Amino acid sequence: GEGTTRTTTSSASSVAALANFNFSVSHEGDWVVLASEPICVCGVDVAAPQEVRPGGCSPSEIFRDLEDQLTEAEWEFVRKQGASSGGPEGEDPLYSAFQRHWCLKEAYVKARGDGLEFPFNRIEFQLRPASLLDEEAAAGRRLGFAGRVDGVDLNPRWRFYQQRLPGNHWTAVARGPTTEVIDAFGEFKRTFTRPTDQLPPSEVTAELEAEEPPFEILPVAFLVPTDHIEGYEAAGGQKWQAIDAAAA
Repeated sequence: GEGTTRTTTSSASSVAALANFNFSVSHEGDWVVLASEPICVCGVDVAAPQEVRPGGCSPSEIFRDLEDQLTEAEWEFVRKQGASSGGPEGEDPLYSAFQRHWCLKEAYVKARGDGLEFPFNRIEFQLRPASLLDEEAAAGRRLGFAGRVDGVDLNPRWRFYQQRLPGNHWTAVARGPTTEVIDAFGEFKRTFTRPTDQLPPSEVTAELEAEEPPFEILPVAFLVPTDHIEGYEAAGGQKWQAIDAAAA
């Protein structure tokens, strides 16, 4: 497996640019993903295709067990995409459409901090066909979009992004206001030195609308400390080329 990381860069030029630095990590299938944000709170999730997920359940079994986790409109989109064609080789368009909704909901509750305590059927996304996202990504454009909670448009200070990873995996990133973090003991919130409600609206908007960077793909060897690389190689690992460059 490999890992990916993406970090947005604030337009500010001082230490305040990283005032609310936070990150989120997810793993499924072939990938580990990490997203970080300097001002907004963030959540990330990666969803793997059915054939590389543990458990051995069929898509029909998963859809039956999770039927109440997507809204009626979302299931309609899933079924519509399931009848489409033209996706990457080996992709199941029906399951892929389900993946996209699921990882968006995961990213949202991770950013909030309440996880699965937040009922997934409360938040709804109106997604565009995967083919359009692929075309935009090929053109270097990654457009954010909004969501709805309990049938009402979500706070406009939330933005959501999706990217496809190799092997028919999907990732989702949620960016939102620090004021909506669920933190029972306040420890996480205390790390925010510039809470969203204390920022000028123009600065919040600039952060939310900042370009969504592509994920940078890194090998597992990237995580191996230099003084342990020999043992890693002896165990069958492949040394990351950048290590050689740094030593030169």
